[in-house]
Amino acid sequence: MGWLDLSPILKTERWGERDLRLYKKCDFLTLYHKMDEDKVGPYESKELRKKWKELLLNWHNINKWTWELARMRRRYGSEWNDTTKRRAYELVFKLLQEVKYVYSEYINLVNTTLPIWQNIILNLTRSVGLSKEEIYEILPHPQIMNLKLLFRQIFDPVVRVLTDLEQKLLNGEVDIGRMREFEEMMLITVLPYFENVYRKIIERQEVSIW
Repeated sequence: MGWLDLSPILKTERWGERDLRLYKKCDFLTLYHKMDEDKVGPYESKELRKKWKELLLNWHNINKWTWELARMRRRYGSEWNDTTKRRAYELVFKLLQEVKYVYSEYINLVNTTLPIWQNIILNLTRSVGLSKEEIYEILPHPQIMNLKLLFRQIFDPVVRVLTDLEQKLLNGEVDIGRMREFEEMMLITVLPYFENVYRKIIERQEVSIW
């Protein structure tokens, strides 16, 4: 059996970066169809699970537009005309709106979930006679705050880069460096991370843990 020739993929392009074929392709649409909002536990909300599922469609759009922008950057390099700049602006504008929406919805979901779990835990712990101090220790407030911090650490840099790109494109400028920064943070970190989160949710529902 001959050696597999990876040189066409591994070769350095004129901007000194990896071929797009080396980035992981995420499939949020398939995850959307696999996720069942009816498979919830006794202390979970179908409405909240449905909202988590609906956000997969937003991730599908974000993924699609990110890949289109990445292909455009590599195709045009420094040779952008009015038509390609206009399309880049459309993509950046839609990405910015979609990312902001997803971010706000996750924060809303966290804020909605916290009092639900607090009430459940309070009702359960009172039935076994725990003290106020013991009840406070097992409330999920610190974990919820950590989750909100995680979302902020993920989304704030993305929003910041997209805002910069939008402003530059409004002025007729194409910031190749910022485009590359956005591409790398999305294709390497953000998109695979959220795909993995949803895959784990679906794996748990398939083994009937809910």
